Amino acid sequence: MTRLVAALAAVLMALAGCGGSSSDAGTPKKAATTIAPAVRTVAELEAALPRTNQVPGGDKKVFACPGEAFCRAHRNRVSVGVELEPSLTGEQVKKRYGAYVLPEDLQVTAEAWKDPSAAERAVAEGRAKEEPFVGNFATKGENTSETSYSFGSKGVGTIDDLTMGGWQGYVGRREEVLTNPQGHTDSGPVVRVAMHLWNGNTTLQVVASVLDAEERAGDAEALARKVTEEYIGRLG
Repeated sequence: MTRLVAALAAVLMALAGCGGSSSDAGTPKKAATTIAPAVRTVAELEAALPRTNQVPGGDKKVFACPGEAFCRAHRNRVSVGVELEPSLTGEQVKKRYGAYVLPEDLQVTAEAWKDPSAAERAVAEGRAKEEPFVGNFATKGENTSETSYSFGSKGVGTIDDLTMGGWQGYVGRREEVLTNPQGHTDSGPVVRVAMHLWNGNTTLQVVASVLDAEERAGDAEALARKVTEEYIGRLG
């Protein structure tokens, strides 16, 4: 059984001026100008979303917003979820970890807010929700019906400030396994890295999860960073 875990920058100001030397004394100086915060449309944010073949190790797209019914509640938000090529088969995961699930995926979410202050607040609120996962943590899954349930998780995490060009925010890292409502391990171990940034009226969140194994050390963060940088580059 495959289940996608989707989970899932301060305003850039630049002053430009022109001064005069002794040889141009008396020449009027140009007034300093302020670069206005970037204002991006939902259409621009959607156009910059990565295609599956633009995601290193991308296997297949599992959802996209707009396009899904659950997207309708957030008209100014766009996102895409991509399942990654599996590190292990289901049988290998079962043999090594005692569970069939290995949630390896990537999610990119961007949103247009009414102004930069709202975008900044959204990232601050996202960080507040990530802080309970700093250090050792455990959350409990819940039964959603007689035959299904939502995952909990347990592991260890960190959070740090992150700046990328004119974008600012944080990066959260977790080494975790998913758990069932009884608290039992229900997946192979993954490293989950979430980068959440803002610039102008825009927020961007990129979440990558890959197998937590020595041979893949650093893969989740490298993937999240590459996808984040390329998305920002496409926005221009």
